[in-house]
Amino acid sequence: ALYNGFFDVVWDTLDISFIKASNALFNNDLIKDIHAMTDVTNGGLRGDAHEISSVTGVGLEFYQDKLRKTVAPNVLKMLDTLNIDPLGVSTDSLMLIVPPEIVYDVTNVIQSAGVNIFEIGKVDNKKTPRLIKEDGNVDILEPLFREAAYTKIKKLRGENTPEDFEIMKEKVQKAANNSIKKKEKVIDYINNQK
Repeated sequence: ALYNGFFDVVWDTLDISFIKASNALFNNDLIKDIHAMTDVTNGGLRGDAHEISSVTGVGLEFYQDKLRKTVAPNVLKMLDTLNIDPLGVSTDSLMLIVPPEIVYDVTNVIQSAGVNIFEIGKVDNKKTPRLIKEDGNVDILEPLFREAAYTKIKKLRGENTPEDFEIMKEKVQKAANNSIKKKEKVIDYINNQK
């Protein structure tokens, strides 16, 4: 909102509903029964869903029409206008994965805290996170090289992995290894001072 001059939308982005929801879940002793709980921040839902699936081996199926309802209308309109993928940015939302038998309790507790809650998908055994689009097509949710581009510089650089990424990784690893060697040399020097 700030980067693109949507100053009236800034107020809609100053939302702490996910904190209110978290407090309500803690205060009602439901945290122990929740399978996963994550705040959707950098990398967006796309990144969180991929991480959960890859770590746990479960599949996650999300519905595009329901996901769009989770974003404040003014924020969603801005993202659409700027062609920014809402699945790749922080929406300051809380994503919960809960067993079916406590969905009702979780929903009631969060709503009683004055926070909207939506069922946006389901867990299955397909081992990948997927988005069921409004037209019925299915996309695998994979994290991009960086979060959705929302500034002019990020749009210019893009979201795709750069061609020289492997070379960059090697250089970073070499720098890290050199730093470790230097640290060990200093530690040895200090330990040998008697």
